[in-house]
Amino acid sequence: MRRWLEPLIGLLSSAQVPPTLEQLGPALDGVLDTLATHRPLVIAYFEALLRAERSPPLRAALAADLHAFQTALTTGIARFLARRPESESPDPEAAASLITATFDGLIIQWLLDPQQIPGGQLIADTLHRTAILAASNPESIERA
Repeated sequence: MRRWLEPLIGLLSSAQVPPTLEQLGPALDGVLDTLATHRPLVIAYFEALLRAERSPPLRAALAADLHAFQTALTTGIARFLARRPESESPDPEAAASLITATFDGLIIQWLLDPQQIPGGQLIADTLHRTAILAASNPESIERA
């Protein structure tokens, strides 16, 4: 799994500016398109998750891969947020966990019914609209 994620980890660790909305959709499509190419690896990964419950060394190896990915993602998010006031910025580690969970969910959906996965641009647009909605009513977020 790590071999598949290495290019993405490198990109996240070295990116200097966040992608624009116009770049995010195609980038997400590119990631989603790699699922078909790596289907056996994706299935093996989910099978390994089940075996990890009874194999501490396997669990440690999978956790190390996840940690490397989330560290790179957290670093990239923190870099993007560095120019914003801290009070307006999400916690980079929590944001990385949320993004990871979202992609895990998309992968599960893709394994079960690939035709139902939304395209990258729709995902990007929805994220953008959600951010606008949240920014337009910050009091409701603070109460949540």
